[in-house]
Amino acid sequence: MDPEVKHFHDEEFLKLQQPKTSFAKQSFHECLFSHCDFTESTFHEAILENCTFQGCNLSLISLRQCQLQHVTFKGCKIMGVNFGECHPFGLDIRYEECLLDKCNFSYLKIPKTQFKECRITETDFAETNLEKADFSGSSLRGCTFHHTNLTKANFKEASDYFISPMTNTLTKAKFSLPEAASLLEAFDIELQ
Repeated sequence: MDPEVKHFHDEEFLKLQQPKTSFAKQSFHECLFSHCDFTESTFHEAILENCTFQGCNLSLISLRQCQLQHVTFKGCKIMGVNFGECHPFGLDIRYEECLLDKCNFSYLKIPKTQFKECRITETDFAETNLEKADFSGSSLRGCTFHHTNLTKANFKEASDYFISPMTNTLTKAKFSLPEAASLLEAFDIELQ
């Protein structure tokens, strides 16, 4: 990838090894990134629109004021990323079969976001609007949900979550048994 080029449209980037690289103020429209390594890279004030990342390593990337509009992550490793730094305008992201570890989504308004079949660990969703979000088939071990709007969210076949009905909005959210029994843990009762 030529660092002098600032605008990319309908490009395919295959197996790029670009750790610790700056993509600041670059724009990518309708691009595919396949099996690329962007570990510790910066996307400050970048624009990614209608892009797909497949099988990429995006660990410790910095997204300060980055615009993510209709961006899909499939089978990606995403660790230690603060999505709360993204520009809020048009923020529209989707995750399929991704590993998300120690990420931050706090205070974001990302209704209808899909986290399908993902392994999500120790990730913060405090104060986040996740109305109609889809966590189906995902593992959510150690994730924080506090004052989170989960109205009509889908947790079918999801596992390993602790979500307190006392501190989160769960109106018409969908859960599967037996995992849904974990919703009672906040009440300190025993099921037998």
